[in-house]
Amino acid sequence: MKPRNRHACAPILRKGGAHGASQKAERTRDRVQLKTELRQIKATDGRLDSFWRLLKA
Repeated sequence: MKPRNRHACAPILRKGGAHGASQKAERTRDRVQLKTELRQIKATDGRLDSFWRLLKA
């Protein structure tokens, strides 16, 4: 019987890696960031009132 190679790993174990945020989490983060930036713009410039009405609808 051939001895087992102790340096070889099962291929299933090599597919792991760093985990990232899901697509849904990234979309949510982007949407929140956009709203924050628009809120800052609105605080400095009052011309976006009609846009905010559309956004809230």
